[in-house]
Amino acid sequence: MKTRPEYAPAIRSRIRKFARGRVFRPGDLIPFGPRACVDQVLLDLVRSGEVRRLARGVFARPRLSPLVGEVLPGAWEVAEAIVRSEGGQLEIHGAEAARKLGLSTQMQVRPVFYTTARSRIVRLENGGEVTLQHVAARRLAFRGTPVGLALNALWYLGREHVTADVVAQISRKLPAGAFADLCNATAVMPGWMAKVVGTARGHLAQTA
Repeated sequence: MKTRPEYAPAIRSRIRKFARGRVFRPGDLIPFGPRACVDQVLLDLVRSGEVRRLARGVFARPRLSPLVGEVLPGAWEVAEAIVRSEGGQLEIHGAEAARKLGLSTQMQVRPVFYTTARSRIVRLENGGEVTLQHVAARRLAFRGTPVGLALNALWYLGREHVTADVVAQISRKLPAGAFADLCNATAVMPGWMAKVVGTARGHLAQTA
């Protein structure tokens, strides 16, 4: 199917209105022209350097820094754009959650994220890759919050390593009120986790 040139100006105009650093996909431009024309405009803008291709079907206008020149979005932004276009959700991996809470010193060599979308490995244009790992929706019920961070860490550590002392350690890392919210989130916890969290809550109440 041939593209219709009359759509190209509107597509280019829309892309240029995107904030620099915003990640977008071809589907975001379909209201401004047919897919074949969108693809051709993107190809032209990538060739000119105005737009960067970050991964298959993922693009951005780079931010410009007076110190380092072009600054491209990171792995999280790429993964979020992919998952969002599929109606899914994204959250950091439990290993990173445990590190943020001081329960581990292990750094991820390659970024891995939890998602309600399908599992896959996304190849990046810079030679890296991002792993998307599917989890049940309840695992991301508190995504982006201190409670979600704590839950991710607990799931990652698992039944054998989660004790009342570990939960108490997490409680000291959470902002005021967040531990109470964690204790009230039993509906999304497996039974073993809810039991340990309840035990820790009782111990902490006794020593308060």
